[in-house]
Amino acid sequence: MQAVKTDHPSGCIIMVTGEIYRYATSVQAYGALKVPPDCTVNWQCGALVATGLNRAIAEALSNPSHQWVWIMGDDHAYQDMCVLNLLDRGKDVIAPLCLSRVPPLDPFIAIWKGGEKVGVKRLIDLPCATDTPLYKLGDGETCGDAGMLIRRHVLEAIDYPWYETRRTGSLGADDQEFVRRMIAAGYEVWLDLENVLGHTTPITISPIRKETGWSIRLDAGTKRLTDLSMTYPE
Repeated sequence: MQAVKTDHPSGCIIMVTGEIYRYATSVQAYGALKVPPDCTVNWQCGALVATGLNRAIAEALSNPSHQWVWIMGDDHAYQDMCVLNLLDRGKDVIAPLCLSRVPPLDPFIAIWKGGEKVGVKRLIDLPCATDTPLYKLGDGETCGDAGMLIRRHVLEAIDYPWYETRRTGSLGADDQEFVRRMIAAGYEVWLDLENVLGHTTPITISPIRKETGWSIRLDAGTKRLTDLSMTYPE
């Protein structure tokens, strides 16, 4: 992480990992990240992600000079100007566009109705014109928190705990529930379509014998991606 001269105020980079970083690309992205002077890093390790995030946000708010937090995990790649670009947007809550790490590889935008998740926003449904750089979450939509930049006054307006661990799994993942709470408090949540995250995932390659011959199977974690047909040039 590198401090650069900017008019933006300082904030806190919240890194969420296991005991070690999973991917070298994430370490490289973090090392090159440019931020305003006097920013701090709060690294939360372990499986209790929501608990760690609550602890990190509380510690960030205890520093009166910090005017925002930026949340990042250890399975993403991003440009070195990501934080500064998000700050330039001037929004209360904004995150880079990020895709799911499993098929159909759509954005982390969930659609809710009556307290139940009824679908997801498809990538092809997002605006792609260069004159539409931002997307505001619509009615009943939430998103993930990867790379999300949240201004201090938003966090101060929401009661502790920001991440409601007891509701994880009932209304969705803890980050989706956190976003729902910010929207319910009256804040708009935006996605930056020009600031994107790469979502890193391990791919398992396995030979598969079928009745018609051999195939190559691609799996991401426990999720089946596809079986590739075996064709060779003459």
